[in-house]
Amino acid sequence: MLRRYVCLALFFIAPLVAQGQAAQDIILQAPDATTVEIDRDEWGVPHITAETEAAAFFGQGFAAAQDRLFQMENFWRAATGRLAEAFGPGFLETDQQVRTVFYTPAERQAQFDALPDDIQTMLTSFKDGINAYIDSVAANPSVYEPVEYTQLPFTLIGIETWDEDKMVALMQFFMRRFGEAGGEELTRLAELTANGQKWFDENRPINDPTAPTTIPDDVPRPPVVHEVAYRGPVVDPALAAKVVARRERVDRRLDQIGVPRKFGSYAALIGASQSAPGDVLLLGAPQMGEPAVSAPGDPERAVTWESKLLVGEASDPALHIAGMTVPGIPGVIIGRNADRAWTLTSGVSDNVDTFVEATEDNTLTRYFFDGGFVDYEVIEETILVLGAAPVMFTHHRSVHGPVYTTDLDNQQAFTWQYTFWNQELDMMTAFYDLWKAETEADVDAVGAAVPMSFNLFLNNKAQDIRFWHIGFYPDRPDGTDPRLPLVGDGSQEWDGIRPFEELPQDENPSQGYYVNWNNKPSSDWDHGDIMPWFSGAGRTYDGVLDIEAYVTANAPLAFDEMKGIHPVIDASEYPGTYQQVVQFSPTGSRAENMIPPGQSAFFNNVGAPSPHVADQWPLYQTYEMKDFTFIGANPVASEPGATPGVAPRLGAVYPNPPVGEVARIVVEMPSAGMVQLEVIDVLGRTVATLRDGVMAEGTHEVEVSTKGLGSGVYFVRLRADGQTQTRKLTVVR
Repeated sequence: MLRRYVCLALFFIAPLVAQGQAAQDIILQAPDATTVEIDRDEWGVPHITAETEAAAFFGQGFAAAQDRLFQMENFWRAATGRLAEAFGPGFLETDQQVRTVFYTPAERQAQFDALPDDIQTMLTSFKDGINAYIDSVAANPSVYEPVEYTQLPFTLIGIETWDEDKMVALMQFFMRRFGEAGGEELTRLAELTANGQKWFDENRPINDPTAPTTIPDDVPRPPVVHEVAYRGPVVDPALAAKVVARRERVDRRLDQIGVPRKFGSYAALIGASQSAPGDVLLLGAPQMGEPAVSAPGDPERAVTWESKLLVGEASDPALHIAGMTVPGIPGVIIGRNADRAWTLTSGVSDNVDTFVEATEDNTLTRYFFDGGFVDYEVIEETILVLGAAPVMFTHHRSVHGPVYTTDLDNQQAFTWQYTFWNQELDMMTAFYDLWKAETEADVDAVGAAVPMSFNLFLNNKAQDIRFWHIGFYPDRPDGTDPRLPLVGDGSQEWDGIRPFEELPQDENPSQGYYVNWNNKPSSDWDHGDIMPWFSGAGRTYDGVLDIEAYVTANAPLAFDEMKGIHPVIDASEYPGTYQQVVQFSPTGSRAENMIPPGQSAFFNNVGAPSPHVADQWPLYQTYEMKDFTFIGANPVASEPGATPGVAPRLGAVYPNPPVGEVARIVVEMPSAGMVQLEVIDVLGRTVATLRDGVMAEGTHEVEVSTKGLGSGVYFVRLRADGQTQTRKLTVVR
């Protein structure tokens, strides 16, 4: 039987969705008997307007299911360790790993029950919206059913309705996916054993003072002093290789179903002093895999999804947010409200430690702790496997956490202790508070409450740019080496979690900007065991220097020059999966964004695509963005004199790469005006000037000569009418 709250949805949208899910003005009746309107713009982005928060999140869940139902199914199956029942024995190891390090359904239910009432309402309402769409599939599959559910094995197992367990598991899974770091102490110990202490300290330093930082070095920080030693037992070095190999196998399986890896993220914030319009600017871009256009039945490649929620009247809303989330997670993770914009990058700081425990014998029955042997917690589960018998799976926990590998011949077990154990959902509460924050003190409280490792960046109408390195990090006992395992007998227990006040944080720096690409937050901040910021050959986070070079070369930066940071990153072959640029003045705002390859991943049950499967792909390929509509915000121009809709326009370079050292580019001039058209390199340096003077009204084809340029990526930059536009130019020799 269909739920009562679906009836209005079916009545209003059935005639429209039959045309390929290009539905506009969908009206739903929510479970609280109020109505919610879902109006999709020309890019397929749902603008959700409701009388109550419950109705708004119900509408968001419905819209997310319209676009990404099968993707969300893959996500919840990965998060709950239920992939093998849909995809076969090859995913059994992945399910076992997930169940080992995450929680049981009973634990997730307890975590949900402990949430504040408003967060429970948000999650329940979102879940109900997803189920309303699933009911629509059952009622009218020719219109609503994604093509993936017409194929094996889903023709046999069907579409499961959502419950709180799926919601909680999915959120925890992705919070850890991008906010967990560490647990690699066995690898570091194997390196120390193989190479000796001198090599280890030089190549795996606890702190590298030369690594680029987000907080400028002119900010005083306490000196870094390290007097550490490893006092643990001898460990078989081969264990480390086994753990790494298993992780790689699990990641490959998750790749197959479209689960993104932690690929990176970048951000740039420009203060008013370094901004061409004189207003604060923010660019945020998570990198969550290689963007590509999906085909029917493929794992969805776009792993971000955009929406806007308005509760109440735009003039005085109870909630008004817009931006991106991961399909299956309600609200907005990276985005904006009327007063501020924010973005995240993974913090890559060590919040997981390995403890070495001595077992009583060669079984996982008891381990030595605090002067005596104590029992392991034993968890027994059944894993269903497609085409095979169910598998009984037993895993163990100690006082430190889950046992992730063993060497029982030497009576050793290895556990991971997480700083955020049982607390991942606090991040959802923190971001709900961020959406509603009225003061910067409220925002500070948000930063202190986030348990996972992230960098949080923010700009606002008050013309601030702010940065926090957030998360829960262990306060290890003095003398222990953060790169190496801790002894699990009770002698090296954490002293607690480091206070939020000790974490790197800053606002309105004297240099006038922040840049970040998952790099080190401040010079005094230690690496831990994961080694992301060391200065030896192959240091992985020096790419932020390319962003900084671009920012300093182009300062003061215009709005369009902020968008030019994306081509610099793409030139290094690290594409983003979402980009937003937001400008705030004291009285208004301007914003553009883009999600490649599109908003929707829906193919109906005969394989016909939604019009929004690839509609933003051309924007991504030409480094453009679309307007980031936010009703109720007074628009501002990026520079004095800029007039939206009548500014000069720069076309794409063609052919690209050039043929015979010559390419062309079109400049459209709505009226005569001064232009500067030049070729620049990835650091913003001018390598050729194509035009510098008055250009007449009309369409102009300009020759671009690459003579004298070496192989690489360059950009054609147009400065005209107070605006800047760039287009990528690839030179191949």
